[in-house]
Amino acid sequence: AVARLVGEDWFRAAAALYARAHPPADPRLFRYGLQDEVGTPSFAAFLAGFEAAHALPYLPGVARLDAAWAACHTAADAPVADAAVLTALAPEQLGALCLRPHPAARWAWHDELPLYTLWSASRDQIAVDETLAWQGEGALLCRPHDSVQWCPLSRAGCALLAACASGAPLGEAAQAALQADPA
Repeated sequence: AVARLVGEDWFRAAAALYARAHPPADPRLFRYGLQDEVGTPSFAAFLAGFEAAHALPYLPGVARLDAAWAACHTAADAPVADAAVLTALAPEQLGALCLRPHPAARWAWHDELPLYTLWSASRDQIAVDETLAWQGEGALLCRPHDSVQWCPLSRAGCALLAACASGAPLGEAAQAALQADPA
């Protein structure tokens, strides 16, 4: 998505500077630049400090969503929750249940920029509407089966997933979602 937004030449030049400054430490090149390692910033973190990218404040966030896509793509396979089992539970049972997000789930919220819209339009190779509202957005990426899927996610949805990931019971996770967005 980053390469589509800035063009191949700009991307190659930035990637070359990153590679010279931070050679890969892991032999799995698919993982190169995806996450911060000791002494090595992620490519997204590099872009955040890259002077040529300062006029494009959304670029590091788009790179983080690219990294989230790669993490989803390579995550461990796992069964998905059975909705029929969950709907059969009494409300107090459901509230006490600890649900962990799927290993291939990633989510992100950005307070100020429409990162999901920019990233997904770039991934889908469609033009962004010039009337795009420059406001915060969230994204959910997951690979429950064979391919990575993505959709927009509210601030409350991001808070709910973060609480579930930290081990909170579903009732507490719902409270975190309400706190993030009472609407």
